Amino acid sequence: MSGPYNPTPRRIGESPPSFAAHLGLTPRHALAARRQAERNESVGAFDLAVEHWTIALTIEPNAPAAWRGLARALRALERNDEAKAIDRAEALVARSLS
Repeated sequence: MSGPYNPTPRRIGESPPSFAAHLGLTPRHALAARRQAERNESVGAFDLAVEHWTIALTIEPNAPAAWRGLARALRALERNDEAKAIDRAEALVARSLS
């Protein structure tokens, strides 16, 4: 029998490995992808957050919270032009609904 559980050391802000990531799986449900994106953001892994927000939007493209999350993660990565484009599109949609 091996010794006590000893996780692989990670740098501060690096997302912890998950069982799904280890198996190479991606979430198939928008909610799971959104939750993973939120977890990534909470540890500062904004590049992974962008990836998971994008997966969530592929599954459920009309989810305003996912678009806002993607814009937030893009801003954190200083990809401001892309974030502003999302903000403008969201404002246009809101105006067309009112």
